[in-house]
Amino acid sequence: MIKDIELSSLPEDILFIILKKLHRNDLLSLSATCQHFHSLCWNPHFWKELSFVNLFVVPQRTLNRLTELSRLDFSFCQSKTVQHCHVFPFLSTCRTLTYVDVSFSKINDMTMKGFANLTNLRTLILEGNHISDVGISNLNNLFDLEHLSLSHSIEISDTGMTPIIKNIGNNLKVLRIDDCINLTSRTINSIADHATKLTALSIDGENLYDEDLRFAISRLSNLEDFQIYFGSNITDATITQIATYCPNLKRLKLRKSAFVGSTEAMKMLGHSCPHLNDLDLSETTLENSGLIELVKNATELQFVDFSWCSNILESGVDALLSNCNQLREIKLVGIKDLTEIPFHKIFHSLPLLRFLNVTQCDSVEEAPQA
Repeated sequence: MIKDIELSSLPEDILFIILKKLHRNDLLSLSATCQHFHSLCWNPHFWKELSFVNLFVVPQRTLNRLTELSRLDFSFCQSKTVQHCHVFPFLSTCRTLTYVDVSFSKINDMTMKGFANLTNLRTLILEGNHISDVGISNLNNLFDLEHLSLSHSIEISDTGMTPIIKNIGNNLKVLRIDDCINLTSRTINSIADHATKLTALSIDGENLYDEDLRFAISRLSNLEDFQIYFGSNITDATITQIATYCPNLKRLKLRKSAFVGSTEAMKMLGHSCPHLNDLDLSETTLENSGLIELVKNATELQFVDFSWCSNILESGVDALLSNCNQLREIKLVGIKDLTEIPFHKIFHSLPLLRFLNVTQCDSVEEAPQA
């Protein structure tokens, strides 16, 4: 007869094998049972990743033991107590970190000092925080950084951003600076000079014109993901530049422009960038004939948003549905002349389709059921 054995009586090497199979939340629960299991469960080997959910129950002295931590995620953390008194003293000394996400977590210039010594960082996501040029100056020594996101950091200006790009841009592959409304062509030119390995770039287009982007696009031939938000001054000249210099493009967003969407530009885009799979030209003057020409070659499209493109007709939508059989998500909000007729075929021709939005298309009646 096999006797019951208490878990705590097992040899540590056996316990170690068992604990390796536990989820981090289970490790947390077990660590709270006694001092013995607290010591075992907080072995650095188990804690290479840590999220905000865990931080409230982790004492400072325990955090300091996590010498192998490589990934830290406390995005959307709204607790100033955790940020200022608990995490950042630890963060500034945890040099094994390669990934940190502190998006929308009330980070400010003072707490940005904790990043200055994290020289092994590859990914840093700082979206939606109250940081200025003073705060981002702490990033100047992060030479191995490959992914930097500062989206929605509205206090950042060219004065702070251009030195950052000059110092760390050489290895950057992803840069998100959309809704950084004070950035101008100075930052774009710095990107063109120092960040030519970028494969993904998101920018705010509100203060930019075609001539501001011309040189940069010619230098960023590796781009696969290019997003321009609020490009009200951008025209088809930029589309032509993209088609000429970015043949590997897979994702393009250029919204809110009254000068984008001509037949010639769309034909060139489709021909030169046949691997596009995500395209957002919502609230532009995309011509119906332009859409037809585009999808003759851009047949790999999976996600499209042509909402509020008032020039689109049923023939354009029919061409989209007929040529692009990998479509997964279609947004055609607010297209007044559209009816349900082109959609009769989608149940058979688009097996991957998961989302279709034709709200505020007044002439569309209920589509037939599969």
